Amino acid sequence: MSTISDIFQNWKNNKFVTVPAAESGLDIDSQYPHLVVLADVGYWNERLDQLRDWCAQNGCEQKGMTVALPNDQALLLFCLRWS
Repeated sequence: MSTISDIFQNWKNNKFVTVPAAESGLDIDSQYPHLVVLADVGYWNERLDQLRDWCAQNGCEQKGMTVALPNDQALLLFCLRWS
């Protein structure tokens, strides 16, 4: 089981970190099995409108510095688009 400290161990090297929503320790809607924590604040601040549009098109929910993803396909698409 991952902990938040494990997840953020190398956050400076990543734009985002993926984690199973159930193991995140965050209060999120359980209908979404995947969670992405947006680690690079500067990167995401510059692309917030693009991220919101992407989420709307792919059935995802952006809340603060997280994106909840409804299925494995959405997670794959997120990783491909934003890596």
